[in-house]
Amino acid sequence: MPIKRAKFSPLFEAAKPFVLERDQNRCVKCGSALSLEIHHIEGYKINDPEYLATLCYLCHGVAPMGKTAFSVWISYGETGAEIFQRHLAKHNLTLNTQQITAFCSALVEMELDIRKFQLRQAREYIRNSGLRCEGRKPYGYKPGETEIINTMRSLRASRLSYDKIAEALNANGIPSRSGILWNGCTISRILKRIDKY
Repeated sequence: MPIKRAKFSPLFEAAKPFVLERDQNRCVKCGSALSLEIHHIEGYKINDPEYLATLCYLCHGVAPMGKTAFSVWISYGETGAEIFQRHLAKHNLTLNTQQITAFCSALVEMELDIRKFQLRQAREYIRNSGLRCEGRKPYGYKPGETEIINTMRSLRASRLSYDKIAEALNANGIPSRSGILWNGCTISRILKRIDKY
């Protein structure tokens, strides 16, 4: 199972299962099936499967960028486990490749568990403070939005449709949160959510 290091584009998220299947859920360098990640050969903006490769955590840490350098490394370079083995030898420690891979996989899992625990603790702290912490904040949460909601309500009270309210807000240059023009569906959703509570 791959781990996420950061939030990536929808194109990458769509390509990831294909790349894992194509590479048979194994690191293309050392063959490990533990702690798999997807390597962007030409950088994070290029998400074509041709420029993505499955690597284990250790090999991903040492994999070069660029198609030519990556091809040379795949054919002749050291695996992440071999480099780790070399560093262990400097400290008079010896582990075989399988032990190193399992050890590092356990470390990655532990790191993920620690992050999950820390996030859970932070969420509980925020909730206990009476604040909202999950997802996008609802409209009305940010400064200035309450006044716009009040304008929507007064226009609605004068029996205007949601589409007419959107037209009025747009005509008066009142911006939406995202900066795009208002539409009736958005206004309907905002007012219905507020009326619900």
